[in-house]
Amino acid sequence: MIEGIGRYPTLSHKRNAAAVQANQFGFRECLIDSVTHSDNSQKKDGLNLVGVNVTETVREAWDKAEKEAGINGTAMEADGKLSAITTLFAMSLEKFYKEGNTDILGRTEESARAAVQKALERMGIPQTEVQKKEKMFYEAFLRYL
Repeated sequence: MIEGIGRYPTLSHKRNAAAVQANQFGFRECLIDSVTHSDNSQKKDGLNLVGVNVTETVREAWDKAEKEAGINGTAMEADGKLSAITTLFAMSLEKFYKEGNTDILGRTEESARAAVQKALERMGIPQTEVQKKEKMFYEAFLRYL
């Protein structure tokens, strides 16, 4: 299970428990910290959850794709609340569980492209309107990269 998410118990995996203990933060605390301690003038678009070291090109592609699709890759609202669990967000949770960080987009346009292509593959055929919008975001993001 994942540390601090809803009603789930804390991590039992020794390596990850040690990483959380060393950092004194679980995923929930990292999420809350990133939302509450970000610059108030900065829009809360979820990019900081999945790509903390992205280039300006990736950031611009994210913003353009969000405007086009009406949703961003983490389904984070302007107030910092998540409206859904997207594939990218789930991938960031997995990475946190395995490695102790959530940066799945990486530092380059190529790494961001690879992560979003992987998210599209995992997603398959969208079944709901939210999933259709999520897929639209990913496709637009790839076009703008």
